[in-house]
Amino acid sequence: MRSLNQKNDVGILTGGQSKRMGQNKALLPFGGNTIIEFLIQNLSHPETEILLSANTTEYDFLGRPVIPDNFPDCGPIAGIEALLNTTKQDYMSIISCDTPFFNFCILELMLNEFDGRPLVLKSPDYIIFPTLGIYPKTFQSILHNHIIHEKYSIYRILQQMDVKYYVPEISAEDTEKLFLNMNSPAEYTKALNYL
Repeated sequence: MRSLNQKNDVGILTGGQSKRMGQNKALLPFGGNTIIEFLIQNLSHPETEILLSANTTEYDFLGRPVIPDNFPDCGPIAGIEALLNTTKQDYMSIISCDTPFFNFCILELMLNEFDGRPLVLKSPDYIIFPTLGIYPKTFQSILHNHIIHEKYSIYRILQQMDVKYYVPEISAEDTEKLFLNMNSPAEYTKALNYL
């Protein structure tokens, strides 16, 4: 479905309040930069336009569009809703800064699998990652409707839809790095050890 010459919008969820980490995880030192810079560098490609989901001016130094939530304090569902509302493309890739080893090679695999339905990454042990996916722009109105009815679980929304779940065929080491969900100091240390 994707045109090879089409610009692919990529929205990065910057992590909100980072309560378990105790500080803004997106700005933690990582690979000689910060986590958010590391992720942007690994996603940068002539075909990608990167936007950031954030409710702060802390990321202005990156020179990327920063998209605030239309519904603050509702969690990642609000970030995805705002990003989809902003894009002019028919679909948008969504990435969380919780997964700093996500890169353009993985994104390309996902784009090649995308058929117009929501596509969501799934680990080999069947854990679903709704904040690692490709969503059609039409998904925005569904999220909007759930938010205004105070239903914030993306998992439950996906359970009611025709969704394509995708397990990337990559090495065991790359799989472990890709699905490292970095939310605590211990997980941050583990991520640093992979560098």
